[in-house]
Amino acid sequence: MKNPLLPAGLEDHNLEIYVHDDELKVTYNRRAIEFIELPESIREIFEVSLIKDPIAIKSLRADMHILDSTGMLIQYVKCVFGGFDNNPDLHEGKTIPECWDCGRHGTCPAEGKVCKLPAGPMGVLSPKEYRTTVLVAKGKLDKEIAEEMGIKETSVREYMKRVREKIEANNRIEIMLWAQRSGLI
Repeated sequence: MKNPLLPAGLEDHNLEIYVHDDELKVTYNRRAIEFIELPESIREIFEVSLIKDPIAIKSLRADMHILDSTGMLIQYVKCVFGGFDNNPDLHEGKTIPECWDCGRHGTCPAEGKVCKLPAGPMGVLSPKEYRTTVLVAKGKLDKEIAEEMGIKETSVREYMKRVREKIEANNRIEIMLWAQRSGLI
C-alpha cells in the first residue's frame, strides 16, 4: 500500500523540490539533496522549462536582477516548484508547476511572471485576487484583509467577487476549500 504522506522521491522515481532556509533542495533517489546535485539530465529538464518561458527569463533579469544562468535556473525553480506539498514536481520526465506561498506574494516584482498564479475554471487570479484568496482561506475578515493589504474594504469585496467568479465559488467557505485543494494554504 502506498503511503500518501511520503514526498515524491523518497520511495518512487519522481522528485519533490522544496525551499529550506532559502536553499533549493530535492527529495530524490531516497534522500534529500541540493538541487544542483541532481544529475545533469534531470536539471536539463528544468532548464528547458525555463527556456520555454521567455516572460520568466525577462522578469528574472529585469525584476530580480539575476543575470547568470545558474542563478536564473535556481530562482526559477524556487519560484515555480519550491513548495513542499508531497506532490511530485517531476513525474515521468515532465515538470508539474505549482503555486505555493513563498511569503513574497503581493510584494515580489516578478509575481505572476516567474511564478504561476493559480487558475480557476473561469480564469487566472491576479496577484491581488490571489493574496485576497489566501487571506480569506486563513480566516481573515474583510477589514483585516484591507488593513493587511493596505486597501479599502470595498476593494476587498471587489476582489472577492472576482475570485468567486473565477473559481466558481459561492462563499468564503468554498474559497477556503478551493485554496486548500489548490495548495495555497
